[in-house]
Amino acid sequence: RFATSAHATLRSATRVRTHYSWLGVPPTASADEIKAAYRQRALECHPDMVPAEGKSAAEAEFLRVSEAFAVLGDTTQREAYDRAIGVGRSSSP
Repeated sequence: RFATSAHATLRSATRVRTHYSWLGVPPTASADEIKAAYRQRALECHPDMVPAEGKSAAEAEFLRVSEAFAVLGDTTQREAYDRAIGVGRSSSP
């Protein structure tokens, strides 16, 4: 569940990073598009794939990307997330 205060904070931020933005997909993306985007982003920011000096930042980004996929890759969690951030989208097949 998403706390109301977190929802308010999310809307008031000037540059909002959503799970969709972490994966680089629009809220209308299909499940297959989300899965493909996750795989691409996970390869790009995986800590084992970056030089040692960038490992810390890569680990943080990898965790965000993984969390985004965990939510958006599950239909029930995605619907709850969309409601929490006020995103309306048409049903995916």
